[in-house]
Amino acid sequence: MTSARNSRYIAHRRYGTHLVRAVYEYVEELPVLLTVYFPYSDRYFKGGGVYEDKIFKGS
Repeated sequence: MTSARNSRYIAHRRYGTHLVRAVYEYVEELPVLLTVYFPYSDRYFKGGGVYEDKIFKGS
């Protein structure tokens, strides 16, 4: 999970040569999805672990 400005976050998970990236924010305790996109992983992923918040858990 990467923190963005204010209360927006970006979660991503790698799938082969692509990532699923979700931009979301919390309204009270509930995550609200703003946008999802599926770019090539080499554009955003520089190695390391899986960065996610609880919105991607279990998938």
